[in-house]
Amino acid sequence: MAIQLHCDLQVAAGHETEIERVFTEVFSPVMARQEGFLEVKFLKLLTSYKGDPAPWNYRLIICFTTEELRQAWVATSDHQQVWPQMEQHLTGEQWQGWLYDVAGSR
Repeated sequence: MAIQLHCDLQVAAGHETEIERVFTEVFSPVMARQEGFLEVKFLKLLTSYKGDPAPWNYRLIICFTTEELRQAWVATSDHQQVWPQMEQHLTGEQWQGWLYDVAGSR
């Protein structure tokens, strides 16, 4: 199957437009060239149906064929160049994440 890393991000107020631009024009295209890459999504929280998601207002979902290939991406010079461009728009705790083995999909 595959793995997914879900990262909840705290994007600074007033930085939403710029981080979305960086994701679309810089981060996503570079990540798509990596070995084992399957998909990346950048979700903006609209509402919480149960509980309080604060302070997280975005979720980054990264999909690779294996965890080893995802880690290889993190170790690349490409990642070292593009992640700081995303990170500069984060604040506070910045992010927290969970790694999933994809148990099924459609």
